[in-house]
Amino acid sequence: MTDAGVGGLRWNGWPWIVVLLFGVASIGVGVLTIVWPGQTFLVLSVILGVYLVVFGIFWMVAGFAADAGHGLLVVFAGLMGVLGGVLVLAQPIRGGALVVLIIGAYWVVWGVAQLVTSIFGHNVEHRGWHLVGSLFSIAAGIVTLAWPQITALVIAWVAGIWLILVGAIDIGRSFEIRRMEQAPT
Repeated sequence: MTDAGVGGLRWNGWPWIVVLLFGVASIGVGVLTIVWPGQTFLVLSVILGVYLVVFGIFWMVAGFAADAGHGLLVVFAGLMGVLGGVLVLAQPIRGGALVVLIIGAYWVVWGVAQLVTSIFGHNVEHRGWHLVGSLFSIAAGIVTLAWPQITALVIAWVAGIWLILVGAIDIGRSFEIRRMEQAPT
């Protein structure tokens, strides 16, 4: 089995339809976040909290299955997701500022982990997708951390755009996985 990087690593060995469904779910949450940002900040906090917990657990499992070097980064990013998600879910109304910091830090760590994996990982498939995803994640995280006083509207837009991009990348990966699954061996 090949090492497909952080974003792809979580899909290493998963059927293409699972990757596709996660991509569609990310896009759906991203669109909802953009369409109703003001009215759904509380819902956004809960959705992002759940998202962070679910993907955090998923990445921790994937990290333990990865090579020792970048696998630890993946486990750390997953642990940050779980802890951040639990904190947001515990205080969704008062956690507005916390949401900003958690999202920003999470995007930076996730992006760095994916960047390291895409550069130094062995047999990384779809390396370009990983690089693009990591750069978008790092940029969104830095912007979010640099201006922690941004409004819920901007948080929603950044989160929505990020989720749509990640979803689109995962959908692209799903079709690549499907193509590889259908290719004669």
